[in-house]
Amino acid sequence: MYEILYYWTERGEQSVKEFICFLQDKTRQKIQRSILLLSSQGPFLKRPYADKVVGAIYELRIRLGTDQMRVLYTFVFKSQILLLHIFRKKTDAIPLGTLSWPKSG
Repeated sequence: MYEILYYWTERGEQSVKEFICFLQDKTRQKIQRSILLLSSQGPFLKRPYADKVVGAIYELRIRLGTDQMRVLYTFVFKSQILLLHIFRKKTDAIPLGTLSWPKSG
């Protein structure tokens, strides 16, 4: 089992966790099930559930009817997964601004 961590911004926000909290129950539950699947499978989770984006950044792929959500994540240490960003996917391309790595202070 892999431990799920949420990225904290410099302002103390956890954007992925906060985004999920404001979703409708059915959507939130589906995302939480997908995160649980990622937690149990880790790097062995493949398409259609997960895919590599670039470098060490991966995406959790969640289909919600005709809508799609993506959770960007990376692996840290041996058994931890850091959830970096979440967004509603509206086009085929992932927005370039979501791929920038947070600057360390």
